[in-house]
Amino acid sequence: MAKSETLFLLIKSLNQAEKRYIKLFSNKNGTENKKYMQLFKAFVKHAKSDVYDEELIEKELEGVIAKKNFSYEKNYLYQFILKSLRNFHGQNTPRIQLQELMINISLLYERGLLKETLQLISKAKKIAEKYDYDLQFLEILLLERRITRQFKRKETKASITQIQYESQNKLDRINQQLKILDCYEDVFLEAKNFGASKIIDEDLQIKIQRILPLKIDSMDTSLEMKLYYHLTHSMYHYISRDWKTRAEHLKAVLDYFEQNSFLLNDTQYQERYLSFLNNYINYCYAFGEEEELKEQIKVLENWKAKSRALNIQLEQYRFYGKMLYAFKRKRFDEMVEMSPSLDELLKKYEANLTLNRRLTFLFHMAAAFLLENKFDEAETKVNEIINQPKFENRTDIQILARIMRIILFFEKGILTLAEYETTSATRYLKKSRNDNPTEKKILSFLRKLVSSPTPKIILNDFHDFLKDKKGYEEIFYWVERKLN
Repeated sequence: MAKSETLFLLIKSLNQAEKRYIKLFSNKNGTENKKYMQLFKAFVKHAKSDVYDEELIEKELEGVIAKKNFSYEKNYLYQFILKSLRNFHGQNTPRIQLQELMINISLLYERGLLKETLQLISKAKKIAEKYDYDLQFLEILLLERRITRQFKRKETKASITQIQYESQNKLDRINQQLKILDCYEDVFLEAKNFGASKIIDEDLQIKIQRILPLKIDSMDTSLEMKLYYHLTHSMYHYISRDWKTRAEHLKAVLDYFEQNSFLLNDTQYQERYLSFLNNYINYCYAFGEEEELKEQIKVLENWKAKSRALNIQLEQYRFYGKMLYAFKRKRFDEMVEMSPSLDELLKKYEANLTLNRRLTFLFHMAAAFLLENKFDEAETKVNEIINQPKFENRTDIQILARIMRIILFFEKGILTLAEYETTSATRYLKKSRNDNPTEKKILSFLRKLVSSPTPKIILNDFHDFLKDKKGYEEIFYWVERKLN
């Protein structure tokens, strides 16, 4: 991405408080009419648009910034905004507070102010210890060691011995964390590449069995280690289809964060918490935990994010939660009413929305249209999913979209297309690495249904097959409606 476009997107991401602070921060050192601030005003004005037009901005600032100096002023403005944001958010997030302290420690150390440096080191250690920043803590200890040995006093040797002990303790924790991280990533890739309900490679199975029995809550562990431990469990039980145990590990992380709520002052921990919460909401939806689903959606509604990126993510999660809650209550009419708002959300956050999330939104809305007998609208959403390039992370949605298109053709009475689409979907399923036996059976039922003179018999058998299957609620509700 070009530097100019990066600057444009950075300014577009600023909220009103941040823009105001940047202006105030500039005024501290003189007049607001600096060239880079004139450039800032122009970018703010054009940031209301979704398209960056450099020629138009250059034309507006003709006579203010010479063309040959334009790149210099853009780069200066970019660095100035980052510096302003560091100052603005420095007291809001412990990670940035620690980074600022580390800079100050380096400045004092370079000037030979060793006692003052040690005072700041003590402060930095408290933050790193409180928030489980083990890597940063280790860096602080190494600097403390270097300074301590420069003092000639009786307790110097004892201090260095204590630092050595603390350093070894952090190294042990980091090493253990890396082992769990390595295992988690292997399990994650296994799930990503081969889908759920597959046999896990023997070597990976051995590695997993070394990790899963750990009593993580009774060990001296960092938060990162706890997170990766529960993530490993969660992903492993996803592959093995042990949904209840998976949910227990998701909930264990949520409970830990809620018991140690100060950790959520850190934006990275906030992001992790929201991710676990979103996965837990998905579990509550899939397994009919309606009251728990309602409670967790309330948590999302009351949540306050600490950054724009998290606010964007939070808005998506809130909307998705409302969709799931309406769907679980079979209020498909409510979901259809949400469709214009969904279109706005998809357009507003096009640059921030992952393809995974976009496809999920589209699929649930397509299902709502189908179940409200709005077949043309459902087909539009389904086609948008199918026309995406093959997306390996969510071949499940691609396959389900093809299944839904068969149902739509059946509902419209276009049986020739329904038969063709059944053959096409079967072929797609065979080519996919997620060769799911449940989806094979669903396609088999649909093939019979499309050509059967007595569809009710097929639908009854179809209903009995689907009633205990998780993840196929949209198809099950459609079969239910056909029978009623």
